[in-house]
Amino acid sequence: MIRACGSEVGQYVLVAALIGGVATIASLVLLQSDLRNGLAEQRLEAVEQAEAISTHVEATLEAYGVLVESFATIIANDPDLTQEDFSEIAETIGGGYPEIINIAAAPELVVQYVHPLEPNRDVIGLDYMENVVVWAAIHRAVQQRAPMYEGPSSLVQGGDGIIVRAPVFVDLAATGSTRLWGVVGIVAELEAFLAASGLTDAADAWQLAIRRVVSSDDLGEVFQGDPQMFRNGAIITPISQNGMEWELALAPVNGWMTTAPNKTLIVTLVMSLTAFLLALAMLFIRMFFDRERARTQLLVAIESIDDAFILYDEEGNLVLSNARHGNMYTDCKCDDSEHDHPAYGEFEHKLPCGTWLKISRQPTPEGGTVELSTDITELKTAQLAAEMANEAKTDFLHVVSHELRTPLTIILGYLSFLAAPDKIPANVALRKDLIERRGGSDAAVDMIDRSLANIAQIASRAEASGQHLLSLINQILDLSKIESGKVTLERKDIAVAEILHEIDEQFTGLAARKGLALEVADSDLTVHADPLRLRQMLINLVGNAVKFTKDGSIRAWADVEGGNIWFHVKDSGAGIAAAHKDIIFNRFEQLDTSSTRSEGGVGLGLAICKQLVDLHGGAIEVESELGTGTHFKFSIPLRQELKSAA
Repeated sequence: MIRACGSEVGQYVLVAALIGGVATIASLVLLQSDLRNGLAEQRLEAVEQAEAISTHVEATLEAYGVLVESFATIIANDPDLTQEDFSEIAETIGGGYPEIINIAAAPELVVQYVHPLEPNRDVIGLDYMENVVVWAAIHRAVQQRAPMYEGPSSLVQGGDGIIVRAPVFVDLAATGSTRLWGVVGIVAELEAFLAASGLTDAADAWQLAIRRVVSSDDLGEVFQGDPQMFRNGAIITPISQNGMEWELALAPVNGWMTTAPNKTLIVTLVMSLTAFLLALAMLFIRMFFDRERARTQLLVAIESIDDAFILYDEEGNLVLSNARHGNMYTDCKCDDSEHDHPAYGEFEHKLPCGTWLKISRQPTPEGGTVELSTDITELKTAQLAAEMANEAKTDFLHVVSHELRTPLTIILGYLSFLAAPDKIPANVALRKDLIERRGGSDAAVDMIDRSLANIAQIASRAEASGQHLLSLINQILDLSKIESGKVTLERKDIAVAEILHEIDEQFTGLAARKGLALEVADSDLTVHADPLRLRQMLINLVGNAVKFTKDGSIRAWADVEGGNIWFHVKDSGAGIAAAHKDIIFNRFEQLDTSSTRSEGGVGLGLAICKQLVDLHGGAIEVESELGTGTHFKFSIPLRQELKSAA
């Protein structure tokens, strides 16, 4: 017993020593890594800051360039301006740059205009040709026809500054060419420029230095900051504009870090991890048996489920399956590996014996695959039966509607004759016979006229009902064709104004009889669509608006939004409750299903509209509230060449 205890203690001491040694090495490695990461983050931040400062400085310089080119353009248009004109323009355009101390123009390369005048009088008369360096910069600007930058340079007024000059070319109307009028330039005081470029603010958090780059062999003087920064590992970023090259050196105010920034945290974490590992070593055996117990429970649970379960490893080898899985495929005498299935997700599969399975395949974190198979034969059989019944219903509706339409069309043809009985030859002859040949009395003629009027009234009512029935039959035929995939669109470019004009002519009289104001807006748009189906959709929507609006107005128009032409129909009717907006596009759906409802129809118009819009690749929407009217709109995508025109 004593030897066993000693051995156990020795093992714990050995494990503790091993874990302690590993923890010490890990601490050193982590501290070194943290220091490297900290330095890397610090340098990355410095690089980003340097690039931001460089970008800001270059943006400020570019703004000067735009300002100088603006002056050049103004002078090119009015080369004979006075000093007063020049000062007024300079005050207007350059007033937003307080760091600019001088704006000058030099016709024939001799300064004659300057603003502000009083502190810069010494500049007037300055001949740029006398200074070789200045003339070389102006020559480059003339050759490139672009602003040229110079600086920092000593100024005639005293101090240092940034100089930007741009050539001024005047058009020669006689020859169609241009001539060099001179140059226009601005001078920004150096310290004020550095402040405007953000360098002064950045100096609060970073050490900064800037030097001029003359050439690859001559890096020039350091005119801002400590020159030593360019030799002490600072981040160096170029700043360049046409004719001017600088380098910006940037480093943290307190220098680069020398100790790991997370030293305390790393030591604490390593110590905590060491304690955790010691506890983990003591619990390892117990965890091993807990794992085995959990695995046994998992196997029992898998065997108890009704679905087929199978688990594959990352190489596709079988790891685990339950008896239900084996029985399911054995009963059908097939192998599930014989069939191609999607890698992951849910899908349905029919076995050779007729059994339908719903299979769900999902990846495991280790790269394997777990699969569940559910027998859905009864559900699938019911679904297929329902689909067959629906297809049979559609075919029945199509056949019956087609067979009804032919005799109904003939009946309507006869009713159209009966609606005008006084035009039927036999009736005309009878009336004439009463009046002329047989000396018919006024009472007899009046009686036959009333009889014919009654026949016309009855025939008109029958014809209206027949037309309504024909409309319903046509809707059912349209729906059955769409659902069976027999409708093909014959697209072509159509003037939207023509379609809207036809709608206006068709419904103006009906709207007027109900006391409604119908407004159809004009349009210069062109849409690529099936004319017949587009007209059908608008007739359905405007017809519904007229039908269900008691008083007020109806408006129809078209506009372009998001690459689509949108057709709108808006009325001031009773509106649609929010609960009904999701069902109004369903087949045979009506908001008023009572036997006393005032308007006819079987609820197919909006369903047909939606399916026709879908065929065009568009969308249909409704905006409505009870008591505020209804706004229907549908879209048809524009062809690419029509998008540009729209």
